[in-house]
Amino acid sequence: MLKFSNIVKSYKTGEVVVDALKGVSTEIKKGETVALCGPSGSGKSTLLNICGLLDDDYKGEIWLAGKAVSKDKKVMTQIRREKLGFIFQRYNLIPVMSVYENVEYPLLMLNMNKRERMDKVVDIINKVGLKDHISKRPDQLSGGQQQRVAISSIG
Repeated sequence: MLKFSNIVKSYKTGEVVVDALKGVSTEIKKGETVALCGPSGSGKSTLLNICGLLDDDYKGEIWLAGKAVSKDKKVMTQIRREKLGFIFQRYNLIPVMSVYENVEYPLLMLNMNKRERMDKVVDIINKVGLKDHISKRPDQLSGGQQQRVAISSIG
């Protein structure tokens, strides 16, 4: 499902060049669970940003579902929108929006019709056990509930 080959990424800080990734390669198959571990500064976040198509300034190749991924920003944005989901450590929910609105927001970018979108949002919220919290804002939820909203918002 996700394969990356010979990923190389360097940063320049002042006069110093830092090699964050030096030829990293692997393949993650559909259904596999993978943990990315290492000490601070070892390139974990850098690799995740590259594989998540958030960073296009690297050397190497990425394949998603058997297709090579272009470094074209518009193509990368479309793939992120349609194929990838992110759950950030701090959840990144929009504080002024309700549970419903936070789950609905990414679906607005998919040009889904309103009825289909509403049905999908309600179904997702019910599946994660938050139907009684549908109109609450993130600051009115527990950490676990916020996490479930974040998971729900990746569709």
